[in-house]
Amino acid sequence: MHKATTSRRIYLGSELVSSVDRFPNPIEFDDDRSPSVPDLGMTARLARTAQRGVLDYICIDDTLAGNPPFSGRRRGGLDSIRLATRLATATEGIRLVPAVRSSRVEPSSLIEALVTLEIASEGRHGWELELLDHPSPRTHSGELLAAIVQDTWSDGEPRTKLAASARAMRRQRLGAHSGPGGPGGSAPAKDRPDGRPGKSTPLNDPGPAAGRRPATVMRADTPQSAALAADKAQVARISATSLDDAAAKRQSLQSAAEDAGRAPGSIKVLVDMTVTLATDESHAHARKDLAEEIIGQRLGGDHVRYVGTPAGLAEWCVEWTNQGACDGFTFLPTSLPVDLMLLVDGVTPALAAGNHFPSAYGRSTGHSAAPRSIPVPRRRPATTPAR
Repeated sequence: MHKATTSRRIYLGSELVSSVDRFPNPIEFDDDRSPSVPDLGMTARLARTAQRGVLDYICIDDTLAGNPPFSGRRRGGLDSIRLATRLATATEGIRLVPAVRSSRVEPSSLIEALVTLEIASEGRHGWELELLDHPSPRTHSGELLAAIVQDTWSDGEPRTKLAASARAMRRQRLGAHSGPGGPGGSAPAKDRPDGRPGKSTPLNDPGPAAGRRPATVMRADTPQSAALAADKAQVARISATSLDDAAAKRQSLQSAAEDAGRAPGSIKVLVDMTVTLATDESHAHARKDLAEEIIGQRLGGDHVRYVGTPAGLAEWCVEWTNQGACDGFTFLPTSLPVDLMLLVDGVTPALAAGNHFPSAYGRSTGHSAAPRSIPVPRRRPATTPAR
């Protein structure tokens, strides 16, 4: 494995949907039932598992919100943001990144939903923009981004009542909880060192309170999406077939970002990686073979995948980042919660031990804490009526 003289910070995120669940379910139903009914309790437990591993973010899409692929339902609305808002009460520290399709929502509705997520998560909000079903996705999505920035997270006055109310709430929260002597010990937004409220939020610094733009995550595998990601996104997700392929894509995105006037390193490039883990190599390959038998095709498609032990995956992550192939990875677990738990219990502790990854949320470790005291809603067990 390539040895580096310095430890590079590795950024890690994870999908909360297993790779197997993205394919048609082999189970046939005689009625209109769907096998993918959302379970808030299970999803919250998965989110807290990712939080235990100090992951930078988790991706939330319509599959989790009850709109699975191949179900025939219209996908791409605001369900993913609403689910992320509910998960905000069950998590702390970790950033919540719901997916939004560019042609499915109006900018005003998206702004309102993101403002609600911003308040509920205390600034741990983000969004993943997917460019779909529009003849000019760059123009359409660029206008969408501009509407969000100029309305809710700009220095000017907001154009919607909800955004105005949200800004007032943020100012009140900052005044009550910030300042030299207050909890957190940070100055209000108007007294920030850069003098600009609404500063773009880097991936690893959600901030002590809301009032910042949501972290923008974009897939950058087409010329249109790569151009927009280089100009607007804080995180670019790419698919790659090899280390050299990932390095070339990362270099292209960073060069395009600098050409757009952005500072070096302002965009983090994360490689999508399908992972199948087990305590030994043979068991991991057996799990991979079973998953491919279920879905009837190669797991992970053409992009990079890892089949093996958590220790081996940690070494893989260090090698790729040290050689400049990427800044980190977005994991696509083969199945949940098995792979997610092995990531949390084996991969992130190994990376933290090598000073490549933080061991806890907090500013000193590159994360920002966002403590929460509201428990996740739990269903009461059914009781049998007394006779």
